[in-house]
Amino acid sequence: MNLKRIFRSPLAWIVLAVIAIGLLIDFSQRVTSGYKEAPTSQVVSIINGNEPLSEVILIDKEQEIRVTLKDANHTGYKATWVGNQAEDQIIPPARQREMAARLGVEPIEIASEHAVFALRPRELAAVLAG
Repeated sequence: MNLKRIFRSPLAWIVLAVIAIGLLIDFSQRVTSGYKEAPTSQVVSIINGNEPLSEVILIDKEQEIRVTLKDANHTGYKATWVGNQAEDQIIPPARQREMAARLGVEPIEIASEHAVFALRPRELAAVLAG
């Protein structure tokens, strides 16, 4: 296979250009968003913590949580979640209950979507503490 012949082809250059543009767009969005990516557990801990917050934004379409602290730098964090746990199509809730029964455990259910930590943090904290 001749590499010179491959790179003379306009198709190869078009593919490389599309990949480069995609990487550039991804990089620019990460740099200009003003939010540092963080694990979801860390963002939830910030929300449930005592640190004063300037804002908490839930972006459902992107399934993203954005938190801005009330500090001198207005530090921002973002994390993502997976939605629609209540409507799980891969493993239906009835099947999950059946598997829990076979394991001999009592499942604890909180009426919420998958992001129970973001939508019902107090209820989740009470269950985990309890």
